[in-house]
Formats: sequence, C-alpha cells, structure tokens
Amino acid sequence: MKTDELTVLDYYATHAPAVQDWFEPRMPEKPASSPFQTLREFEAGAAEWEAEYYKQRLVQWPLAWAREQCVLREIVMHKKPGAE
Repeated sequence: MKTDELTVLDYYATHAPAVQDWFEPRMPEKPASSPFQTLREFEAGAAEWEAEYYKQRLVQWPLAWAREQCVLREIVMHKKPGAE
C-alpha cells in the first residue's frame, strides 16, 4: 500500500463528529490524595490530570469513533439478505 492512500479508518477519523459527552478516553485513573502530599501538591496534580483528560478526549475521540464505524460497516457488509 502506498503511504498517500486514505484508508477507510482514516476517512472516518477525519469525518468524525464533535466529541460526544459520554466518551471517556483511555488513561490512568485520577490520582487520589495521599497523606504525604500538601493540599497545593494535590490540587496541582488534579489540575494537571484534568488538563490531560481534556486533551485525550480530543485526541482519542476521532479514532475511537472511526473504529466503531468500521465495525458497523463490516457487520452491514457481511449481513446476509433477509437475515434479521
């Protein structure tokens, strides 16, 4: 395959709708507070995690949506006529 060809997955990813409210990106859990942290350290870590969470939603969503569209496409293409 030539590198300048667009795959179906690429196509769907570039045409993904806006990030949906229900979408949760894959990333580590939000850090819990520790008795060895100051409140300021905990708040800084929580703010950093929130910023990364927001970025990951934007980065991961198009490909996650595209993968689901490819799965649905395969189901429809392999469905036998008259099958429910």
